[in-house]
Amino acid sequence: MPPTALVVDDNPMCRELAAETLRAHGLEVIVARDGFEAIQVLSRRADRLAFLIVDTEMPGVHGWEVIRFATSKAPAMSILRLGRAGDDVPGGDYRAFSAVPVLCKPFTVAELISSLQSRSRRSSTGRSGSRPPGQR
Repeated sequence: MPPTALVVDDNPMCRELAAETLRAHGLEVIVARDGFEAIQVLSRRADRLAFLIVDTEMPGVHGWEVIRFATSKAPAMSILRLGRAGDDVPGGDYRAFSAVPVLCKPFTVAELISSLQSRSRRSSTGRSGSRPPGQR
């Protein structure tokens, strides 16, 4: 069974580009249009997700809240945030959140895959099916 990624972005073009890219590289993909949907998915399936790709600048439930929830449910999940390198990291959570790598928008397909492969190699989960994208 291929690894599964949750892609969360309120921008439909960015969300679909990421989802299509990951599917083309052998991953199962679940998409969420906002932080609220993402938390619903994580509540039901966090233990089956290898990757979380999340925009940190969304209305409503902010991407940082999604990251906080995901790490509480599945601490070993590989997380990649989409945004700007200079995004403000919430002050009280700076130490935890500053370790989450950022892929700056706009990004290329190659940058997305490279970022996830890098996260996969650093992961110490040992979870079956959490191989890097593009390695079937």
